[in-house]
Amino acid sequence: MTQSSKVLVAGLGSAHGDDQAGWLAAEKLAAQFRDDQDVIVRKAAIPLDVLDWLEGIEILHVCDACEATHGHSKLHRFTWVAGQLVHADNSIDSDRHATLRTLRSAGSHDFGLPDVLRLAAEIRQLPQQVVIWAIEGTGFQPEDTMTDETRSEVSRAVVEILKELRTCNA
Repeated sequence: MTQSSKVLVAGLGSAHGDDQAGWLAAEKLAAQFRDDQDVIVRKAAIPLDVLDWLEGIEILHVCDACEATHGHSKLHRFTWVAGQLVHADNSIDSDRHATLRTLRSAGSHDFGLPDVLRLAAEIRQLPQQVVIWAIEGTGFQPEDTMTDETRSEVSRAVVEILKELRTCNA
């Protein structure tokens, strides 16, 4: 990342149980970048909010909850390449079972994250690099609280995002 590169970290979520993961990650990251003009950290309730924040952004990191899989890792790193989510192991998301909570639209007027990224590309606002961090969770109902396992994975995601941002900034 050059000195003038702008980074947006967006935590997606809701107040429902493990769906708070993206918001919690954003809160922790915001504390780390409070005085850094090149890194903006925001929380969003819907993916479409992110579209309003992309002007001048070169690198986008999105952190969100995903449905639990039966794999070993509870944290997944995807990149957005040619209109598809590509897992760190180079598999396409449809080849895996980790599905971001925001991939499914809640209603006919909502856009899921892939829709927002495609729209950003259409209007030439898509950042050069897009990374999506998916944290597995199990409880997403209004009465659920965030599990300790998800909190732990949020902390792990924050460490990984910080590592990646610092590597790019070196």
